[in-house]
Amino acid sequence: MQTSPRLPLPVYLIACAVLGTSIAGRDVAAQNFPSKPVRSVAPYSPGSGPDSVMRILGEKLSRNWGQQLVIDNKPGGNGFIAIGEAKRAAPDGYTVLQVDNTHMALQPHLFKQLPYDPVKDFEPVAPLYFTNFFVVVAANSPWKDVGDLIKAAKAAPNEVTYG
Repeated sequence: MQTSPRLPLPVYLIACAVLGTSIAGRDVAAQNFPSKPVRSVAPYSPGSGPDSVMRILGEKLSRNWGQQLVIDNKPGGNGFIAIGEAKRAAPDGYTVLQVDNTHMALQPHLFKQLPYDPVKDFEPVAPLYFTNFFVVVAANSPWKDVGDLIKAAKAAPNEVTYG
């Protein structure tokens, strides 16, 4: 029997509560939200970690809402393609944008000019998950910690590769 990965309950509850109520504009609040499918635009490839998280959440939201959450992957362009698409969407609660801290916190410091303003153009809704990144090497590697790896890279410039 295959089981689906599960979101931590607090993340699911926060996301459901916020996505179900807060993203709806004033005009939509008077209606029975959602009365049509909701679109989630994301700058990630299908099958990526963030995409998988949104699909798991989307299944639960779709059942709860009685309307589908449609995942619209728009990878590329440092996220500018997806972000631009969400920025141009009507602010009616039927389009949400899934991004990470790179798009909203880091890119303003990397680019002199962005095609969006993270503060003025978007309203944060809910954190969905946290990801830890790791440095790993082959089990038979001579490096046992990051210090060993740095020493090797300094001792042989342009010889240590990574991916």
